[in-house]
Parts: sequence; C-alpha cells; structure tokens
Amino acid sequence: MIGEAEEMIEEFLDVLRQERTSTRWIKPDPKAFAHIAGAYVPAGYRVSYHPDGTIKSFSAAPGFPDTIARRWVADLNRFSGRSCFSTPDTELLICHWWK
Repeated sequence: MIGEAEEMIEEFLDVLRQERTSTRWIKPDPKAFAHIAGAYVPAGYRVSYHPDGTIKSFSAAPGFPDTIARRWVADLNRFSGRSCFSTPDTELLICHWWK
C-alpha cells in the first residue's frame, strides 16, 4: 500500500473476502488488486536492474496502472489512532489514544 492504509484497507479486504470459499481461503489473482488506487502489487510490474543493483527500468504489466497514486486520509477525524513510546529508559509503555 502506497500511502495511508486506512483509506484502502477495506478495498483490500473486499478482494480477499470475494476470494474466500466457505471452507478455505483462495490466493487471489494479483490483478484483483490492480483497480485499487495506491495498491502496489509486485507481480504486476517488471523491473530490470543495472549491474550495481539500481533500477534500470520499471514497467507495468497489462491490467496494472503505469503509476501508483499515493492515498491520503482526507478526514483524520474518521479514524482513531495512537502513539506509543518505549525506550530502554522507560519502565512503562506510554500510549496516547485519540479519536
């Protein structure tokens, strides 16, 4: 997921739910995720590399977008969140929750 998952997690879960039978999960075809903005599906892209390991070329397979749009949460009030701090010098895990 490119960007904030809160905006797209339900779309991912919908694909997974559609691929489920009553008794077992079926691995979805990677193309089933191609329509989700912000979804990077490695199987949907061809990458070639230079000898030094840097990317030489990057192209989308048929059915996948050429570029992947980053998703942003438009309304932060729709989601709750938390921040937790844990360091070797703290005795307790300190968490702050917000809605």
